[in-house]
Amino acid sequence: MPNPNNIIPYQFKPGQSGNPKGRPPNTAKKAYETVMGRTLAKKFYNLTNRDIDEWDELILSASITDLQALVKADNVPAYPRAMMMAILTEMKNGTSRTIEKLRDRQHGKAIKHEITGANGTALIPDNNLTPEQAREFLKKLEETV
Repeated sequence: MPNPNNIIPYQFKPGQSGNPKGRPPNTAKKAYETVMGRTLAKKFYNLTNRDIDEWDELILSASITDLQALVKADNVPAYPRAMMMAILTEMKNGTSRTIEKLRDRQHGKAIKHEITGANGTALIPDNNLTPEQAREFLKKLEETV
């Protein structure tokens, strides 16, 4: 009988796993443990999403002096150290991409809404005044005050 909706029938019986070998081992953690030892590797395992959020909040509110001191500290994990180094480097170059990305991740990206009138026309038309019109407008404002 043809399958009109192209629905794939469930291929596993109840109680049967779709992944009999299980989840593959985390090779990054294993390699880190081999190189650094089990005690130091536990620090690696403990950087949770909450920890990352807390580091991001700290980085966004820290002064430049604080960021410079934290970058030099031995016990700062690589993730926040890299973020702080990127921010400090960008500040020297006059950009702020990393800060913008952190802010967007912490507070959500700002949504721009464009409100238009019928047929996409502007609700309030642009009114670029000539210098003479601007002087006249300011004069009228001063008279009313």
